[in-house]
Amino acid sequence: MMMAPVKTSYRDRTQEFLSVAERLKKSFSSANNVASSSSGSSTKVDATRSAVAIQSEFNKRASKIGLGIHQTSQKLAKLAKRELLDCISHLIM
Repeated sequence: MMMAPVKTSYRDRTQEFLSVAERLKKSFSSANNVASSSSGSSTKVDATRSAVAIQSEFNKRASKIGLGIHQTSQKLAKLAKRELLDCISHLIM
């Protein structure tokens, strides 16, 4: 009882991810340079607040990514279960 191969489609988003990561890296780098270069007008407290704001923004984005991964894995599990049930029902008939 051999099952027919299931066609799946996916989109490789590796380059898109790398592009976003590079853009974020540059924005964090430029934010750190601005905080360090304006030492005359910026106090150590301001630099700390800036670092905290950057970390907070990172955490928000990481949380959204994690949620997306979780939701996708839930959908995949649901789909796999449905496919399994379809295969079983075909075998029984």
